[in-house]
Amino acid sequence: MKYEIMIGTVTYALKAKDILRHNGIKAYVERKSVNIGKYGCGYSVVIKDNIETAKTILADSGIKILDIKYEAAR
Repeated sequence: MKYEIMIGTVTYALKAKDILRHNGIKAYVERKSVNIGKYGCGYSVVIKDNIETAKTILADSGIKILDIKYEAAR
C-alpha cells in the first residue's frame, strides 16, 4: 500500500518526514495539485507501510494529520 498523509504546510510535512525517518519509517514529501484548498498548501508525506505506527508517532510529535489517502502499490 501507498499512504498519503495529508499535512497542511510544507514546513510540517518536512518535519513529519524527518520524524518518521528518525523512527525507521521510509517517507518522502509530495506536493498535491488536486483539491489542495481542502488540505491547506496541499503537501503530503508518503509512506509504504506502518500507517498505524506513523499516525501514533506524528500525533505524539504534535503533527496534525488532515487526512490519509491510500492506494494499492503497483
